[in-house]
Amino acid sequence: MELFKTGLKLVAVSALAAALVTAPAFAQTKSKDKTDEDLAELAATVLASARHLCDRVAANDESVLDTLEEFGWEPEVDSFGEIPFYHEIDGSRDYEGVGRADLWGFVELYPTHIIGYCTFEIISPELDIPVEDLSFIPELTGELEEAEDGVYASFSNADAPHHVFVQARRTIDSFFYQVTDIIERE
Repeated sequence: MELFKTGLKLVAVSALAAALVTAPAFAQTKSKDKTDEDLAELAATVLASARHLCDRVAANDESVLDTLEEFGWEPEVDSFGEIPFYHEIDGSRDYEGVGRADLWGFVELYPTHIIGYCTFEIISPELDIPVEDLSFIPELTGELEEAEDGVYASFSNADAPHHVFVQARRTIDSFFYQVTDIIERE
C-alpha cells in the first residue's frame, strides 16, 4: 500500500485543479424539471469525471483516492498482499439521474516505466454521455466512429514522458471510458 501511495505522486496540480473545478457538478441530480441544457451539463460532467478520475488512476496519482472518497465513491486498493510493483483499485458510485458507475484500474511499476490502466463504466445509463466531446481535447488526436449501435472513440497523446491511449464508447446499453498511460521513469 505504501508503494502504491508513494508511487502515485506523478500528476501535476492541474489535474487536481480540473477535478475541483468540476466538483460542484458532481452533486447535480436529474429531476422532472431539469431542462435539456441541465441534462446535457450533467452528461458532460459524467464524462469529465470519467476523464479526470481514470486519467489520474492511470497516471499513478495518489490524491485520487481522497477525491474518490470525497465524492461518494467506495474505493478499494488491493496490492495483492506482499507482491511489489503491482497495485489495483476499484470503486463504484451512483450518479443520480445517470446510473451506477464502476471504476477499475491498476498500476504496474517497472524499472524504466510505469504502466497505468483504468476503466469507468455505466451500464444502461439514463442519459447519453457525449463521447464526441473527447474530440475537442487539444492534447488528444484520434477519431470517432458512429455505428448503428452507438459512438466509438479512439484517441492518443504520445508526448513524452507520458504516452496516453483512450478508448470510449456510448451505446444504447452502456457508457465506457478506458485509458492506458505509459510513463517513462526518471
